[in-house]
Amino acid sequence: MAKENCLKKKRTYLFIGIPILLLLLFFSILNHPIIAVKEASYRYLSGNINTLLSYLYPENIEVIDTLNIPELKIEISDNNLKHLDTLYDEYVSKRLGYIYYAKHNYWFEAKLWYKNECYDVLIKAHGKRPDYQKSAQYISLNVLLKGKKEINGMDRFNLIIYERININYDRLKILAESFHLMYQRDELVKVKINKNSNKLFFLETRMNNDYLESIGKSSLIRIERDFHKSMIYSDGDTLETLNAAIKEEVSKIKCPVAMQEKIIERYTSINRKLETGESDSIEQYFDLDYISSFEAMRFVGGYDGHGFTHENLLVYFDTLNFKFYPIYHRDNFQTDLSDKNVYEQLNIWYPFFYGDYDFKGIQLPLLICVSQNEKIKKTTQEKIKAFTSLHAKQIDEEFKMVDSFHKQLHKNSLPFDHSLGFSDPSPLLNNVSILKQQFNF
Repeated sequence: MAKENCLKKKRTYLFIGIPILLLLLFFSILNHPIIAVKEASYRYLSGNINTLLSYLYPENIEVIDTLNIPELKIEISDNNLKHLDTLYDEYVSKRLGYIYYAKHNYWFEAKLWYKNECYDVLIKAHGKRPDYQKSAQYISLNVLLKGKKEINGMDRFNLIIYERININYDRLKILAESFHLMYQRDELVKVKINKNSNKLFFLETRMNNDYLESIGKSSLIRIERDFHKSMIYSDGDTLETLNAAIKEEVSKIKCPVAMQEKIIERYTSINRKLETGESDSIEQYFDLDYISSFEAMRFVGGYDGHGFTHENLLVYFDTLNFKFYPIYHRDNFQTDLSDKNVYEQLNIWYPFFYGDYDFKGIQLPLLICVSQNEKIKKTTQEKIKAFTSLHAKQIDEEFKMVDSFHKQLHKNSLPFDHSLGFSDPSPLLNNVSILKQQFNF
């Protein structure tokens, strides 16, 4: 019966889901202001696109079973599997679905096996707004080990469905390491839930203060707030509310009062400059070598604004040198640059379905100020020039190797060769060419 239900769902997605998704994409491209269903359309798209892709490009189980990557087995009760399914359906189908999701996303007990050892764990759905976090019957998960146990030095981690990250992580890792930058760690793993076949997930490191201490970077701290990964000023913030949140969160840090006051002063000071758009002295808040490398990677990679919006911007603060370090992570996606001014392309985010933001875009104050600072801009362009002449072709060859690896992980059920994001050609060489023209290299 379960198999019949699965086949029925698959047919529904293929024969009904495809026309609906194409219609929604059509309206998103039109970006017409009188389309009252924009928000609902976005939720439907984010909740169903990965499921549709999983039917069009099913995972190649024969290949996946032979991969020499970590394996996890999880046992979850039928009731809790149903709970996860209902939870996500409510999130994507209701206008205020995120409220239902937050209220009902509770921890439940499960069993996990890793390297022949059984662990008692607690599990819940991953994320506060889990867009694109479900594929067919699979959903991204938070995992917490009980009894002070750890796996790879972690007592808590995320399991993110492959479709949410896919090839993006390997490309980001290659670029970040070439520029000597910090980035969020994800590891491709096989996960077997109950008696289902292996499914690809990414075992994701939680970039919190405990993790930073575990890797010997205890001077770095991360301060966050509800639905925001940092306390850095973003479009839509008010300084009064932001400053109050900074004081509240910093007061929880176990350090001398004098240090707390210094941290508060640095955050409030940089946020004042970001709010007014004052870029002249913004370099004092950053390590010049790091922030210029960060910017160089942003431009050659074409990393658009999605990963730097108020909900996604991830920034560490160093309590030794009192400087800020933005971090790349899975919400940073590459894009092809066009002949349009590259600063205008990358310093504003234009999402499909965000109401009032549709026409003016979402401003990215941190990126705007950093990219307008003459000292940072000069050093950034010098690094881009060096990258284009010394490393671009080599990095592109590395991209092709990981592209080939990821392409074998899926079968193509369509009569033409296109993988809709699983292994699209890298925009790197196109972006390098655009930057050489605009920066006169």
